[in-house]
Amino acid sequence: MDDGSKSRNAGYLNCQQFDSESQNNLLKILYDFGIKAKLHKDKIYKRIYISSLSMPTLTNLIKEFIVPQWDTSF
Repeated sequence: MDDGSKSRNAGYLNCQQFDSESQNNLLKILYDFGIKAKLHKDKIYKRIYISSLSMPTLTNLIKEFIVPQWDTSF
C-alpha cells in the first residue's frame, strides 16, 4: 500500500488526480490533527507536502497501519 513518499525529512501525499476541493479538504483534516501541510506543484498537478516538523506527528498517527517490509531473501 503506497500513495506517498518521503523526501529527506518531509513527506508527500500523492493526490495529484484529486480535484482541488478534495485536496483542500485533506489539508483541513491534516491541520485538525496538528499536521502542517500545503499544496506543492508537481509538473502540472498538485500534491500535498507535509513539513519535516509535522512528520513525527503523522508517523505517530499512522504507525500501527504501516505494513512491515517483506523479507525477500528466501
